[in-house]
Amino acid sequence: MADYDTLVKELRGSIPEIDIAGLTSLTTQPVIIDCREADEYAEGALAGATWIPRGFLESKIEKEVTDRATPIVALGTAHPAKFPDAVEKATGIRPELPEFLADLHQRPERMAGLPKALKAVQDYVLSRRRNDRNG
Repeated sequence: MADYDTLVKELRGSIPEIDIAGLTSLTTQPVIIDCREADEYAEGALAGATWIPRGFLESKIEKEVTDRATPIVALGTAHPAKFPDAVEKATGIRPELPEFLADLHQRPERMAGLPKALKAVQDYVLSRRRNDRNG
């Protein structure tokens, strides 16, 4: 069986990617899927886009786009604060962390040693999940 990187490379090679010029030349109207987080979506969204956050995309996309021949445009971004040095270099502006993460660098760092077993990792994550980001 191929490794993860090989599978991703093969999959990406089978999915056509287009730029804005390619988008305007499509003969079939694409479905626009906004994959951003809830707070990013709340700040503003493209008219006509369907919001399906990243964590739900795989489970909901087939209900939103039933015809596999329909072009899909997926909009998604990482928060600029994830890459502050690169954003600052490109724009001259250093992005700030979102309010709910403003104290991130003052929080204690936590680590746990786990066995190399998927079930152990799943159990650990599920035992520590919260109902929301701020909880």
